[in-house]
Amino acid sequence: MAGVIVLDATGEKKTFSQEDLYFCLTLSNLVSLLLERDLVNREREEKKTLEILGQVAAEAAHRMRNPLVPIGGFARRLAKQVQEPKCREYAETIVRETERLESILEGLLRFSKQKKVKVVLSNINEIIREAEKIIVEDLIKEKQIRTELKLNPEIPLLLLDPLEIRDVFLDILRNAVEAIEKEGIISIRSEKQENKVKIFISNTGCIDEEIIDHILDPFFTTKPGSSGLGLASVIRTLDAYGGELKVVNDVQARQATFVIKLPLLTPTP
Repeated sequence: MAGVIVLDATGEKKTFSQEDLYFCLTLSNLVSLLLERDLVNREREEKKTLEILGQVAAEAAHRMRNPLVPIGGFARRLAKQVQEPKCREYAETIVRETERLESILEGLLRFSKQKKVKVVLSNINEIIREAEKIIVEDLIKEKQIRTELKLNPEIPLLLLDPLEIRDVFLDILRNAVEAIEKEGIISIRSEKQENKVKIFISNTGCIDEEIIDHILDPFFTTKPGSSGLGLASVIRTLDAYGGELKVVNDVQARQATFVIKLPLLTPTP
């Protein structure tokens, strides 16, 4: 927690006494403690909210999935058997919309699921390279997108689940690809800063100012057929490691950046 208290008595031509300085120091410490307590309480409430949302999402997904299975199955059968074109079109529409709902439910289940993690000493740069390779092979071919990697080789090994963290990078990279319409650049940079590792994932194009404050909120989405839980799941995963996720818009550079922070932890032998 950092801040500045400015004492200005130039107009009165007065010097401050030791008591004045002691009072200001006490006041600044008190304000800092209050702000820090407020921040901790807010983070605790957000974590609790995510846990409750996870439970609700799991219950809703399971209840909705049961009727969807026969609806989709019978609709597919009708689409194959019905001869009348209009009826076949209706059946195919039901199939498509059922698949869309199933995709949303999968997102709900992924968000609510408590994964069994396998924590090992891992090279974060190797995990980034693996995620970037998957994105290039699966998604970037469809667009004219170039990736740039600037990874700090001096970052020490981190104690984490490499598959889980790879999924974090994949979720953010997919968002970056979707944000670029035709051509652009996705850059990934890793840095070591004091007791943290920072990963910056930037893509060409800014996030709309009207939605940037909500982009990390659970269930918020601008994409049809999306559960809006991708980035919320990312936050939940990072939170388990004491990490965090932030989004920064650079309007002048026409660039949006997701900043991932992970603590440097020394594993106990």
